[in-house]
Amino acid sequence: MAETLPELTGGGYIVVWSGYAAITTCVHDRDFYQFGAFVFLCNQFTYEYPYHYGDVFLVTAAFEHEGRAAVLAKMCMGETGACIPGSLLMRR
Repeated sequence: MAETLPELTGGGYIVVWSGYAAITTCVHDRDFYQFGAFVFLCNQFTYEYPYHYGDVFLVTAAFEHEGRAAVLAKMCMGETGACIPGSLLMRR
């Protein structure tokens, strides 16, 4: 089941970037998108074809498991659209 922005932010995710973008595909190991200082990598074994033109939100959540820290990242298509998992890098 696809999660939406309100579900994720209600569950502890925070919005790190928002703005207008054109997202046509999000195929793992092929597609990436630059949003300001961030680069979102479509590398979570997804074959998504959202064809979205509008508001996009990058959200992250940090967690720790057995003493190790990790960050989850998702790209959400608008406030009520689906959110796609991936990796988020910060440009210098």
